[in-house]
Amino acid sequence: MSNKTEEANIQCPFYLRSTENKIFCEGYIKETCMITSFPDKKSAASHMKGCCFHMDGGHCRFASMLFEKYNE
Repeated sequence: MSNKTEEANIQCPFYLRSTENKIFCEGYIKETCMITSFPDKKSAASHMKGCCFHMDGGHCRFASMLFEKYNE
């Protein structure tokens, strides 16, 4: 993304960084990173708004799995 305004809105604790069409998050396995690729910047931005901008991960399935992992 490289958009500092969008990155300032990130609240998900698993978010690491992003590029124009990829979002990098903490992986489920220790010491790994998960990369989610989107077909374009608009799709990535939409996902960020619906997921990464929320402390609970919004509707992101990966965030849900990671929260469950840490609650075990």
